[in-house]
Amino acid sequence: MDSIRAIYALSGFDFYRIFGATTERALIFTRVGLGRSPLVAIRVSQLKPRMVILHGPKVVDPLAIDLAEKERIILALSSLPDESSFLEALSKL
Repeated sequence: MDSIRAIYALSGFDFYRIFGATTERALIFTRVGLGRSPLVAIRVSQLKPRMVILHGPKVVDPLAIDLAEKERIILALSSLPDESSFLEALSKL
C-alpha cells in the first residue's frame, strides 16, 4: 500500500479489514521516505502485523526501527529499484 495514501485515507476500521482474521501478515508500504510514518501508524493501531516491508528508503529512520522492536514486528527493507520489480518478485514467491 502507498504509505502516504494510507496515512491520509485509512481509518482504524480499514486496518481491521486489511488484516482479516489474523495478524500473521506482512504489510508492504511503498513510496516510503524513511519509514517513520508507517511504523507510527502501526504503533497506534490495535492490530499489529507480524512483518512490515518498506519499499523506497535507502536508510530507515532509527525511530521506525525502535518502534518495530518495541512492537516485536519484523522490519524488512526492499532494495528493488521500483514498485513493478517488487511486485514481480512477490508474484514469484
